[in-house]
Amino acid sequence: DMTTSPWREVAAQPAETFLNTYAAPTLTRLLDSYARSAMGAPLGEVSTYCLRNFYSGEFGQAFQCPRYSIRGGLATLCHRLADHIGGDRLWRQCLAFRSEHVRRDLVRTLCITADRECIAIDSAAVVFAGPKFLAKHLVPELPSAQRQAIENLQYAPYLTVHLLTPFRLLPRDTFDLWVLEAQLFTDIADATPLQLRSSEAFVSCIYAPLPTTQRTLLLQDVKLQSMVYAIVEEALHLLAPERATEPPEVSCFVWGHALVIPTPTALLGAAQSASRPVGRVVFANTDNDASPALENALEHALRSAETVHRLLRPHSPRPLIRRPT
Repeated sequence: DMTTSPWREVAAQPAETFLNTYAAPTLTRLLDSYARSAMGAPLGEVSTYCLRNFYSGEFGQAFQCPRYSIRGGLATLCHRLADHIGGDRLWRQCLAFRSEHVRRDLVRTLCITADRECIAIDSAAVVFAGPKFLAKHLVPELPSAQRQAIENLQYAPYLTVHLLTPFRLLPRDTFDLWVLEAQLFTDIADATPLQLRSSEAFVSCIYAPLPTTQRTLLLQDVKLQSMVYAIVEEALHLLAPERATEPPEVSCFVWGHALVIPTPTALLGAAQSASRPVGRVVFANTDNDASPALENALEHALRSAETVHRLLRPHSPRPLIRRPT
């Protein structure tokens, strides 16, 4: 809990203030791009605590904490987990739009199935794993103070642009390249090794975080298309100018609220207040403490499972989740 942590002063400090002590313009520019890409906002808006925590993780191997990539990406991992759990225990392609208690120990969730049928699922507990800005619409029992805490959380709009090219865009043996000269994007990752099927083509993923003031741009197809073309043009001009006239195959994904932004306000109370359980509705998301990282997502998934376990088995002598010590 950052509100009582000895790191409180670090969490309260904007990362820009921390970087200014080094008086290193190139370092500041690099980490500003990093903050926008990994945390959804420039250094002036994110907490020093998260910057130091995130960036040290990039050197995981040096701290005996290696980094891994998953072939096929997280979607493939989720599909494999779903297959492992079993189709009889999962509702796939089902849209939940309301969860509320029908009695103290029972929560009813209303859903629309892939067949457009409206169903009600009664359960002893619910884990809401989506971002909190959705929870305020789907969980009507949220207290007013918790709703206000959710309003104090900020989420970044984001574009990812995927290029399929017959040539390598990044240097060999490079996974992620930061392009400080770029104006429209921050970095490019080589996604070729992550593809499920081998191919002679190369796949590059361009990360283009947007300021929150441009969120509505993602709903304007013509303007969005123009921006994507400009991003691709800039990337090719900077990294492969001799191939810039060759039109690549392009796919674009838009994320209206891609990342929770780790602002000092979020870390120092807003996220914690927003994530308190509402009866038997438990929350699990990176915005539980405003740190948008996969490791944090897994941590809060474990914590929510433990909370549900305590609700369902209050007299159990041991926790459901065992962690290495």
